[in-house]
Order: sequence, then structure tokens, then C-alpha cells
Amino acid sequence: MANEAAPKRNRNDFSCQHRQEDGMKYFMTVGTTPLACANSVYWYLRTGKGEIPERVWFIASEDPAGGPSHDSRTHIEAIETLLHEFLERTPRDDWYNICFETDDIIWIPEADLAQGTRLIGDGILKRCKVGDSITIDATAGRKTMATSAVLAGLALYQKELYNVNFHYYWLREFRRESLGKKAYELAVDEIESVLVPAEAIEHELTGIRISEDID
Repeated sequence: MANEAAPKRNRNDFSCQHRQEDGMKYFMTVGTTPLACANSVYWYLRTGKGEIPERVWFIASEDPAGGPSHDSRTHIEAIETLLHEFLERTPRDDWYNICFETDDIIWIPEADLAQGTRLIGDGILKRCKVGDSITIDATAGRKTMATSAVLAGLALYQKELYNVNFHYYWLREFRRESLGKKAYELAVDEIESVLVPAEAIEHELTGIRISEDID
């Protein structure tokens, strides 16, 4: 059912004080629709396809001058508020150890694919240690940002630094009445939550056959 009865929790139950440094690290691209971002994280957790993250970081666009964007910070604060609301309604104690790193943002230029890829890669390297499992949620943000995130994740995986997965979330049908629904208002058959291992992408890439006839 879309609306499940669940015990309410206080948002103060969520804390970064007891995080486990060996846990999975989750990196999310941030667009201009906080609800889409929050819904994506919730359904990643709800479907249970991947590890529960120990920490969640946000990848956001800089302002036109190249500094931290006030608008992006506002979107991230809204995402955190929504996630606390969603998780408070869900009877899963292990979700209360998730730390949302709203003050430690990976900033990238909005329209520079190459620089964005490097900055995301550098940002992940600074926040993770070799051998960590990481998930990159490329659901939100402009195409440049999402592409940069995937390219950075693949590069880090190919260097054998991390176990990398990519997560995507979307509504199965474009219906206006569904666009404004919060995660717990949506039924399982209304959404799609997909987890793609970097290993699977690398396998497909190596399967591309180039004809010997091509000059």
C-alpha cells in the first residue's frame, strides 16, 4: 500500500554522531526539485536493492560566479527536511544512523562536463577511502551534472579504488497527479528504482565491437 501506518519518530533521532566509518557512502546529484531527490533516496532504501548508506553527500551547481550557490543550499535543506519527514514515518531503526552531510557539499560548474567530472571524482576521493562501497544517485540535476557523476564513478571504479553502483529513480507514467506526491504517497507500481553496478556498465562497454573496416 502507498500509505502505510508507521510509528512517528522525532527528527532529533537522526544523528551523525554514531555513524560507522566503514559503511557505504551515497552521493546524490541535486537539481531544482527537492521532492524528486528525496523520493529517490527513500525508494532506494525502501526497495532494499543496495546497502544502507552510512553517509549521504550532495553534488550541487555553483553560482554563476563560481562560488557556493544559495539556491542550491536551499534545495539541499529542503531535501533533508523531506527525508527526515519520510524516514520518521518508516519503522526501520537502521535508517536512523544515516548522516546527511548538508554542510559538506561537492560544488561543480553547471555547464562544464569535463571540469564537473574531475571535481566530482576529486570530491569522492577526499571523502572515501580505498575499498569503500559507494552509490552515486544520478536521478536529479542537469544532464551535464548527471553525466559527470557517472563518468567520475566509472573512472574511480576502473582504477579499482571503490565498489561503485549507480542509482536512478523515476515515475513509470507521466501523470500530473503523481508529480507532486511524496514518496510514502506513491505505490510501488508507480515508481521505478534501478541500481546499476559499475561492473555491468564496464562489461557492456568492453562488448562494443568495432568493425575492422572502419578507417
